[in-house]
Amino acid sequence: MKKQMFILEVNDTQDHSWQGQLKWIQGDSKQSFRSVIELLRLIDSAVGEEEDAAQSSAGAQGDLPPEWEGATPGDMTDPDVQDEGVPDD
Repeated sequence: MKKQMFILEVNDTQDHSWQGQLKWIQGDSKQSFRSVIELLRLIDSAVGEEEDAAQSSAGAQGDLPPEWEGATPGDMTDPDVQDEGVPDD
């Protein structure tokens, strides 16, 4: 696996999630994200590029479960758990 280094810039926190930019140190490119899920997908795509060929031959899945596709952070909360929210500063 190739070592990856990023700079994470969180600009805002709306809807119980992060919004910002992820900057690759190698290649000097930048990508915006609107949620933690998008951030994780960006990181996974950068780190997992070399592993994709090995995983596909082994039959491993790297994608999120279908029920999470297009979901927002509020969609994935357990309805039986009380949300305490984020305290205001």
